[in-house]
Amino acid sequence: MSANWTEQMKNRDEIKTEYKERREHLDRRLLLRLRFYLVLMLIEFAVIAVELLNGSFALTSALFFAAVGLIIGIILTRRFHLSWDEKMNTVVGSTDVIGAIILVCYLIFVFTKPDILGLYEQGHQLLLALLALSAGTQLGRIIGTRRGILRLQQAV
Repeated sequence: MSANWTEQMKNRDEIKTEYKERREHLDRRLLLRLRFYLVLMLIEFAVIAVELLNGSFALTSALFFAAVGLIIGIILTRRFHLSWDEKMNTVVGSTDVIGAIILVCYLIFVFTKPDILGLYEQGHQLLLALLALSAGTQLGRIIGTRRGILRLQQAV
């Protein structure tokens, strides 16, 4: 049993070391952006969870809006073109023409989504639908960015 525990601890240390090595090769702004998305997403999901437990929001609605947000978030990750900076030896994100077009479309969506969702939801339900959509978007951005970073780090 102690040999198994020792092996598990070695595996845990290897995972920590690999994580630290990967994080060292990330641009600080990119890492801060991902952390901001994570904190925002956790707060939004916490509010939604409380409302689900209170019974003031349907689980199916929350899942639907979060799923739509997830798809939007994954599309939005294309807004930042990830590349390897040889000088700094890190992954950096920059906006290109396609990213700028996606950003403009997203901004149009952000300013019109209360009107669009207002056709289906009202009042408190609209706020919760917007939170679920936003939380799903943040999750999609984290997943998409993480996938892009791992793909780039494996290529290098």
